[in-house]
Amino acid sequence: MRHPRLIAALVLAACLILPVTGTHAQVIIDFTDVRGHNSEMFIRALLYAGVVEPTEDRRFRPNEPVNRLDFAVWTARALELPVPEAVELAFKDLGTIPADLQPLVAAAVAAGLIQGYPDGTFRPGGQLRRVEMALIFGRYLVPLGVQPDTRFFHLFADADTIPVDWAAEAAAAVRTGIIQPRPWQPGSPGRFEPFEPVTRAEAAEMVVRFRDVVQELDPVERAPKTSPAILPRAIVLAYYRHFGDATYQSLIAYGDGIDLLVYVSYSLGGDGRLAGLDRRDVMAWAAEKQKPVLAMIGNHNRQVNSQLLNSPTARRQAVESLLALMERGYSGVDLNFENVDPADRDAYTGFVAEVAAALRPRGYLVTTSVPARTAATAAQAWARAYDYAGLGRSVDYMLVMTYDQHYSTSQPGPVGALNWADQVMAYAVSQVASHKLLLGVPSYGYQWPEAGGTGTAVFARSAIARAVELGVPLEPDPVTAELTYRYLHPERGIWYRVYVTEPKGLAMKLGLIAKYNLGGLGMWQLGYEPPEYWEVFRRVLLPRR
Repeated sequence: MRHPRLIAALVLAACLILPVTGTHAQVIIDFTDVRGHNSEMFIRALLYAGVVEPTEDRRFRPNEPVNRLDFAVWTARALELPVPEAVELAFKDLGTIPADLQPLVAAAVAAGLIQGYPDGTFRPGGQLRRVEMALIFGRYLVPLGVQPDTRFFHLFADADTIPVDWAAEAAAAVRTGIIQPRPWQPGSPGRFEPFEPVTRAEAAEMVVRFRDVVQELDPVERAPKTSPAILPRAIVLAYYRHFGDATYQSLIAYGDGIDLLVYVSYSLGGDGRLAGLDRRDVMAWAAEKQKPVLAMIGNHNRQVNSQLLNSPTARRQAVESLLALMERGYSGVDLNFENVDPADRDAYTGFVAEVAAALRPRGYLVTTSVPARTAATAAQAWARAYDYAGLGRSVDYMLVMTYDQHYSTSQPGPVGALNWADQVMAYAVSQVASHKLLLGVPSYGYQWPEAGGTGTAVFARSAIARAVELGVPLEPDPVTAELTYRYLHPERGIWYRVYVTEPKGLAMKLGLIAKYNLGGLGMWQLGYEPPEYWEVFRRVLLPRR
């Protein structure tokens, strides 16, 4: 079901705002106030899985209390609860719940996750206490077979403050590790603090853990393991980050043309532990279509990366975490480590080799993504972190990000010009077997204010639609293979310069696959692209299959 508030966010992002995580980084929606937070991985997992929505100010407000409405919506989305055909909420304060979110609240109520108060109100802005949230999770878990043994309350220093008389079922959430202690005195057990409000960051962690436990109790059908030997000679790899119904609808519409789907949600902490959130609908689609799904491990924090890569203990834990993740039905992993310190070059190469040594003999695929570099830029600091040759020896495929040649904080210019991408792939094939290399395809463009300032990323389909609306001929520059045009923003009164790859230019760029005998392409990301891209993929790659 489509919700007006989500549609508004999609339209806003499609037209204007797709913040970039950093130079030479893949475009991805993000929050600006969670970097370095203890719950950063969990918050991003919910964002990437479409459980929480991006905000216009790009803030999550992790330390503020979570309210009842947000909790109901998050849990309903995380569990992918079916929305009742007829919304029948009888709360006296129903008018204070946004109409577009009422179906999700109804789903949470129908599943027994949340209830109203004895006075008949829901109180959407009301705060949840920790014991209330634990009880909600527990009541859902008990029918799934988790025994609520109250002895687990003694893991907390303040166990005697937990109201066992009415919250005994909360022990099921403690037993399964969903509820974690709050730190207290050094050397002492943490505290439950049952009557303290739950922060938004804590709620994000708990929802992810809750979803993990539920999935273990009710697993989905497995996607197939897929050897590279049985994939087409020129593959189409596409990244899936759930950005509302539009992303899933693109998967349904064009999924038959995808050979490898990379699901975006997971990341590794500095201790090697994994956080992420699966989507049952995506995994069910993959099982039905017999399409392999890789879990993208999106580590883009330099400090966390360095901590992980330089600790043998953390690396072992990371490998074990990834092996356990495969049991959820994934066909492999895509190691998407950006912001790697050049000093950690060998450590990262070694870590990728360790992951490949553990997964590939068990029939799982291992791929990686690397920033684009040419022979002229190979010695620059940001490029030295990625040992093309060393990484290429370990993985099944290496996607070269032949995009973000220009980016939000650079001067205006092509996202990934053909002549530049040609130099990038010429260098790549000098380091890595060509059949392992994938050409990066951006399904987004950029626009910059002509008077100067920071640019923003735009969906390719939106940018091309605007060009058509303005009567701009869809003819790419023969050197860059990109379309550029200018337009006056109707509300801001600002002139913008746009660069984007339209279908003719895309076909020109895909000519590099034949020129260098590459293994195919990888598109960032599904749902940004115009439908014509899929016809170009089919037409250009079909003769090579």
